[in-house]
Amino acid sequence: MRFVFIPLRMPDMWISTLPWMLFLLYGFGIPSAHGKCTVSQSHCTCTVDTLRNIINLLPCFQVEELELQNGYLGKISIFNESQDILGNSVEASKVMKLLHFLPLRKISFRQVVISADFLIVLLPFLAQGNIEELAFTQSRLIFSSQSIALPNVPFKIKSAILEDVIVPSSFLASDLLTLHEWLMKPLTKVLLTKTQISQLECKFISLLQNLEEADFSENQLVDDFLDLAQCPGALKTIHSLRLSRNNFKSYYNVCRTLQYLGSLENLDLSYNDFTSPSRPCSWQQEFQVFNLSHAHLENATNYLPSHVVILDLSSNNLQVFTVAPVGLRQLYLSSNQLLHLPTLESMPLLEVLEIRDNNIKIFDKKVWADLRRIKSLSVGKNHYQCECSTKDAIEELTKLSSHLKYWPEDYVCDSPRSKQGVSLNNIHFTFADCNAKLIAGLIVAGCILVVAVAAGLVYRRFSKQRDSTEEATTKKYVKDGGIPKYDLFIAHCNTDSAWVTSHLTPALKHYNSGLDLCYGGPVETVWESRRTLIVVSSHYLNTEWVNYELEFSQCQEFEKLSNSVLLVLLEPFSKEALPQNYRSLQTLMSTGTCVEWPDDKTLQTGVMERLLKDLKL
Repeated sequence: MRFVFIPLRMPDMWISTLPWMLFLLYGFGIPSAHGKCTVSQSHCTCTVDTLRNIINLLPCFQVEELELQNGYLGKISIFNESQDILGNSVEASKVMKLLHFLPLRKISFRQVVISADFLIVLLPFLAQGNIEELAFTQSRLIFSSQSIALPNVPFKIKSAILEDVIVPSSFLASDLLTLHEWLMKPLTKVLLTKTQISQLECKFISLLQNLEEADFSENQLVDDFLDLAQCPGALKTIHSLRLSRNNFKSYYNVCRTLQYLGSLENLDLSYNDFTSPSRPCSWQQEFQVFNLSHAHLENATNYLPSHVVILDLSSNNLQVFTVAPVGLRQLYLSSNQLLHLPTLESMPLLEVLEIRDNNIKIFDKKVWADLRRIKSLSVGKNHYQCECSTKDAIEELTKLSSHLKYWPEDYVCDSPRSKQGVSLNNIHFTFADCNAKLIAGLIVAGCILVVAVAAGLVYRRFSKQRDSTEEATTKKYVKDGGIPKYDLFIAHCNTDSAWVTSHLTPALKHYNSGLDLCYGGPVETVWESRRTLIVVSSHYLNTEWVNYELEFSQCQEFEKLSNSVLLVLLEPFSKEALPQNYRSLQTLMSTGTCVEWPDDKTLQTGVMERLLKDLKL
């Protein structure tokens, strides 16, 4: 028997489904080379040398994002070391066909060196696939000026990311303008960061006619770069532009060149140095997001757009904030030098307010009601005064804790020193803490009242004793028939005793040797004397019993209904000059029953005669 072997040809359909068959076999545990790809959700990361074996790519068959990293994309062998798969070899096309079976939407290259030969194969692949985003990170492009045959289909990539990438100047040559137009015209999103560029030619920017989002952050761009906004057809459709961390200096130039981009809604100018804007500028756009943080601004009053939804002015040197866009919904003012909250009533739609790390000590009462309507509030790390004068404000802030960010760790007292570092939710004010002056005043008033009552009781007891003494003396005086025991009672202080004994008494005895005189003694002796003579001097006025003796003498005078009390003034006194508590002395001086003792001896004789005449002794 003869066996005839008829060669069978594998259908093309089988060939086209071979990668999926390999994937199924891989899933059932068929032995293969150990791959270097890792899969996380819809993202697959492979090293460059993974391409040496197709089976290594099997784990990536269901991902939408592929990242190739760490290697040189130039001459890479798949089946043997001698074949050049990145030329026009069969193996190279098989690799690209294999990638076609991956449902990729994004392909990234990280920390790789890319040759021009690889680009020749890559560009047609990108044109024929469904990839929408292409990214190069921390990579280098080796390119020599040469003609590249462009595919007949348009470039489909919408988003291009170049971050920390070195691009040779030959890639930007004018004879490659057709390539640039093919690559750049479809782009709607471009991220070009950390490339150290300081300028771009107008011819390249003009090719970005469909650009909607652009990020040129962390470069060396200067003010002149913004003139590209005036290139024909450039950036007219852009609505989001990030220019953070560049070398822009003139805020006015930034505003002047960008204010006519009518579609611009999101603008990021953070981390530039706008210390002293030369003059104000009016933005024409109605911004959704305007970021001017870390810009060294000292004043923002005349430099902000009037229509903005989200405004970020964090980490500047602002001391006041008076701008109030009516449509503002989110406001970020952290890390400034503000002393007060902005007026919130002029921003009725505000929902988010962050004003951490400023110099705010307390909130004014007029903003309390507006703070209650803020959904997300961050006002920690300020210099809060925890005193009784701010008690109501602290309690009001504590009530808002349900929608305070970083509560309570960011909300602590800065003063007084006794409460420094204490969390606001642990601050409690007692009646004694907040009414120390009132309590001290009540204590002082109580002490005064006690002293006054005690003095009243002492005075009352003294008055009763004086009245009883006067009553007893009066009764004795009446009992004795009203006959005085002495002719004259002389009242004086001890300091004036020498003058009384050496001048007054000899004079009185000279004119009437039979006078019966009484010097001092108990005060009731006044009632036992026909007349009372009071020697008044500055020493006498300083004695403790002066008012008592004077009042007692006046009582005697009124009781006897006679002018029996006379004053001898050793020093000139004016009734008006006497203290108010010497009422008795003022009364006696008003009656005219007083004489002034002169220093001139020639006048003393006449004064003594008048004194004796008034005494009627």
